Amino acid sequence: MIPRPRDIVDFVRTVLFFVGRRSAGPKFGRFSFIEKFDYWAVYWGMVIMIGSGIIMWFKEWFPKYLYDIGREAHSDEGLLATLAIVIWHFYNVHFNPDVFPMSWVWWHGKLTEDEMKHHHPLEYAEIVAAESEQIIEEQRQVEDREEMTE
Repeated sequence: MIPRPRDIVDFVRTVLFFVGRRSAGPKFGRFSFIEKFDYWAVYWGMVIMIGSGIIMWFKEWFPKYLYDIGREAHSDEGLLATLAIVIWHFYNVHFNPDVFPMSWVWWHGKLTEDEMKHHHPLEYAEIVAAESEQIIEEQRQVEDREEMTE
């Protein structure tokens, strides 16, 4: 969930894909930049809401200009959070044609193989490669045991 330079590249590639400058969007691993943004936005919002809330709560301790900034930040962050939930979350979890009427991942925590291939192809490739290596290793162990019994 830690943002990496690759996330900036993926963001640019996504924008270029959406405006028709790339034939395909980026491929994501376990977490896309979108998921990371959603995750960290909650904590950024908490810092803004708590900090500005303290300023408004104890306004006599702070200069008026700081109180005005805090009040503006508090209301803007509240509106931003509400719009993010109503627009961003509702679309991605409920109204997106890929998941309509609702994504059940929140309930059982599992993706189908097709969903995994579509939304997290790099992680899917890692899982398949790891499973292939495990199968090959198990076959070698069986062959080694057979050679020892001969």
